[in-house]
Amino acid sequence: MVSDVQSLIIVFGHFVFLRQKVISGFATLLAYHISYLLLLIPGYIYISIFGLVWVLTSLLLLFFVSSCVFMWSCAGFVGLFSWCRIGF
Repeated sequence: MVSDVQSLIIVFGHFVFLRQKVISGFATLLAYHISYLLLLIPGYIYISIFGLVWVLTSLLLLFFVSSCVFMWSCAGFVGLFSWCRIGF
């Protein structure tokens, strides 16, 4: 039987792990996003190629953030539910 303290430590560990993954993935995608934006500035020749990449990275960034927030909330709900079940 898992104690309340152990279940809280497990839930907290999941939150810390997910937060690190979200921050590192977000920073990487944001760096790519800014670099593509800087490549667009010098001339209009690259707009068709890099503009498409910029839009795709924007969509990927939006999808990544929304899926991580969804995972984060689901992990929190499952952890809270299991903690309440074990505690009561």
